[in-house]
Amino acid sequence: FKAEMDKKEAKSNAQNMLKNKNLDAVCLNILDESNAFGSDTNKIELLLKDKNFDFYGNKLNISLEILNRFEKEFTNE
Repeated sequence: FKAEMDKKEAKSNAQNMLKNKNLDAVCLNILDESNAFGSDTNKIELLLKDKNFDFYGNKLNISLEILNRFEKEFTNE
């Protein structure tokens, strides 16, 4: 997970983290007035090496959607 407050640099920073740490994925969370810590909802961009996915809504639902996306992307089914 990568929390960022600078909207201009957030995606670039997350992509650098993905590459420099040799990760399979990074969940980018850009914090602002409409997406703050402690709220019931969240907006996440999931960055993979060659694609991105956006999630918005209840935090529990987002976590389940991310897990489902991982299953689709990283299993051979």
